[in-house]
Amino acid sequence: MTNFRMPPDPLPDLKERLDWHGGRIRETAVRECGTLSDPRVLALLAPRLNDWVPQVRDAAREAMMSLVERLPAAALLAILPRVQHLLNAGRTDHRAWVDAYEKALIQVTGVPALLKGVQDADCHVARASFHLLRRHGMCTPAELVGAIGRNWNDAMLAVQGVRLCMQLPPDQRNALCRKALGSPFSSVRALALQAMLETDDAESLAAAHAALLDVNGSVRAVAKPFMARHGVDLRDFYRNAARRPDQNALQVRTALAGLASLRDPADLAFMQSFITHTSKSVRAEALLTWLQQAPGDKDDIALAALMDASRTVRKLSLYLVCRQGAYMPMALVRARLAATGDAAMLAAFGERLGSS
Repeated sequence: MTNFRMPPDPLPDLKERLDWHGGRIRETAVRECGTLSDPRVLALLAPRLNDWVPQVRDAAREAMMSLVERLPAAALLAILPRVQHLLNAGRTDHRAWVDAYEKALIQVTGVPALLKGVQDADCHVARASFHLLRRHGMCTPAELVGAIGRNWNDAMLAVQGVRLCMQLPPDQRNALCRKALGSPFSSVRALALQAMLETDDAESLAAAHAALLDVNGSVRAVAKPFMARHGVDLRDFYRNAARRPDQNALQVRTALAGLASLRDPADLAFMQSFITHTSKSVRAEALLTWLQQAPGDKDDIALAALMDASRTVRKLSLYLVCRQGAYMPMALVRARLAATGDAAMLAAFGERLGSS
């Protein structure tokens, strides 16, 4: 019985010749790639699309076009980001060829496969698919935004998606923007909220109300004037939110930051009352909002921070001395930090204030 032997893998040899210094060798290897039906050749061909020898570039373009009809959609989408990168490449103008390649890709793979590509776990593939569909106008804005799916957590795609939402009728726009409000990126949430607030209805009001306690100030800044126009007393809202017993530390800090942003001197005593809160993060936020309201109190704020039981809060005293110009006698600092056993912070203070 004759032993069957697998034919040798041609790709290692092809890769070596594709990287060869001689242009004729590279051109021959490129043309060989075009005769194969192996998805792996796409990654080998991609660098040659911007080869410094025009004949090699032309051969690579021909090979890529021939492979579009023979390779699976997943492989073609995987290489799409590298093809689109040519739009920013030097050496020659790739725009006409990239346009022709994308049109061939649309014809072969179909719009549904490209819409699925917008949901790809690889953000580069998702973005490339999105830009292709948008550039060639192959689907409606609603279809394109709806295709983003789980990739609302991709900042670039989400921002583009929200901007497309602004072209939609209010009912479609708000339904899609609600998903963007859950994005971890504040820029996306702020854009989505702005888009929703163009429709002054109950849903927009609810979204703005929730955004008053967004952890990011830029999102709160979008919501506050809208809510104020609807008769909401923002000071009262943030005061009540800060002292509600069921609020967690993050919500209390957010409420204090929101209150401080209103810059009403009458709120200073209220914010100072939180420097004895059970949560160290709330105490730190209370000290920072106190500083925001009354920068001239920086010495007193630094002293309050130094006397805190938490090292996290005590570090604020060092920040206030080093960055805000607060003053504290070194003898007091030395006594307090010696009592806490914090030699590292004492050394940091020593470097700043000196040993006297």
